[in-house]
Amino acid sequence: MLDFLPPKESALVRLIAWLISPAVLRRAFGVHALDIDAASVERVRGTTGCPTVIAPNHPLAADPALVYLLSRRAQRRFRFMAARETFGRRGLARVRGSLMQGLGVYSVIRGAADRRAIRTTTETLTNGRRAVALFPEGVITNQNGAILPFERGVAQACFWALDALRRAGDRRPLYILPTAVRYRYLDPMWTSIDAALTRLERKLTIKGSPPSTPGTQEARYARLRRVGATIVSTVEREYGIDTDPRRDDAAQDLNVRIGKLRQLILGTMERELGLVASESDQLSLRIASIRNAVDGELLRDDAAPQQFALHLRSRRLAQLHQFYAEIQRMRNFISIYDGYVAEDPTAERFLETIRRFEKEVFGRARLRGRKSATVRCGQPLDLSDSHVRYRAAASRAERHAVTEEVTRTLEDRVRALLDAT
Repeated sequence: MLDFLPPKESALVRLIAWLISPAVLRRAFGVHALDIDAASVERVRGTTGCPTVIAPNHPLAADPALVYLLSRRAQRRFRFMAARETFGRRGLARVRGSLMQGLGVYSVIRGAADRRAIRTTTETLTNGRRAVALFPEGVITNQNGAILPFERGVAQACFWALDALRRAGDRRPLYILPTAVRYRYLDPMWTSIDAALTRLERKLTIKGSPPSTPGTQEARYARLRRVGATIVSTVEREYGIDTDPRRDDAAQDLNVRIGKLRQLILGTMERELGLVASESDQLSLRIASIRNAVDGELLRDDAAPQQFALHLRSRRLAQLHQFYAEIQRMRNFISIYDGYVAEDPTAERFLETIRRFEKEVFGRARLRGRKSATVRCGQPLDLSDSHVRYRAAASRAERHAVTEEVTRTLEDRVRALLDAT
């Protein structure tokens, strides 16, 4: 079992983070401008003294740094929950994890009932002096201007905290603050997009006539879709799926093919690890469960003196490390679907999709550009009435329904904020 890493807040670490945050955002994430309006700051301040959850969407790895800067501007301390694997286990990654703890970040083993993380969240909320930042999507989506379905964990954590408050005779409300994070490129990126598509086409040896109207959105989208279809066909062959990309049905319904690949790759890993999951389960939770199982096996300290046992263990370790590559592939493609760019053919959506393709083809994203980031907080969502209905529910299914209702309401509010940002 992975160890729990609690928050270990340090005034010195907070000061250093405040001083270096602009430089880190520029150099590591390409964020050169930040817009947090006064209304958002006042909404954070307005819930001071009451248990508060900050609930942002999670498009990029830079999001926690932006939410931290929101806390600084509002002069209110936040604690952050982060997946256990983000802390690292050794070397510089572990040092980074220690710094995260100094900023008030604590770990959670996603896809598992992590009682220590739940207890820390509940205690922080019932105390009320610090807000808790939780990302309801559960993963970095790598998509801007759209969100994945929210997980129910945020609403459930809030209800558990309200249970503890009411048992103590505390009648304070508990608020969830819907928060939207959105990025835009500061410079025209179409020339870079065309060059990136050319690099991908060459690497994938895509042949055929170039678009008749090069440089137009229609031509770029046709090239982008052709790159995507080629990548899907390549991965299908890797997994033994016999699909001829020249067939009309194979070339058209990419979403069905992408869905089958997701289920095949996840199902293969789950069987190898002895995990049982329903295909209806959220992809992010299935990926988290697989990662937890792989980490658990890799960290297991086996006493294996026999040469044959050592040989078997070596083979198993090689397989587990290969699973890491598959997990990264799943995370890269968790939110991708055919038509995402066509719905809103902005430079941002082209770039998000191209960067996913670059990670698959080149092993890393090569396309970069200067970005601005916008953070907006909506009206607080008071869970008092929902908690009364949650406690009055006569069955587990009814409590589940109340939790789901709160989750969808929060999701709708964040989506509306995002659309207006």
